Amino acid sequence: MTEAFNRKNFDAILSGLSERYEKSAPTVSEWAEWLFTAKDHEITLADVHLASEVWKANTQPNYAANAVYHLSERLGRVTTGHAGF
Repeated sequence: MTEAFNRKNFDAILSGLSERYEKSAPTVSEWAEWLFTAKDHEITLADVHLASEVWKANTQPNYAANAVYHLSERLGRVTTGHAGF
């Protein structure tokens, strides 16, 4: 049986996102760092999907930050104080 969610691989994606967007899109970097330190029950499937898609597509920084912002709003997370907002 295969594992549905591999936290080790997901953490590698998050680390890469944090480094890739550190200067160009701090919102994405902060979100990735939060996901890295969050407990599994705090992470939604939408977070996993967005992180994977942004990583695979090498999304332009403004689009990546916008996607993170809109996801956070949909999930009812506070966006006040995030870089760029």
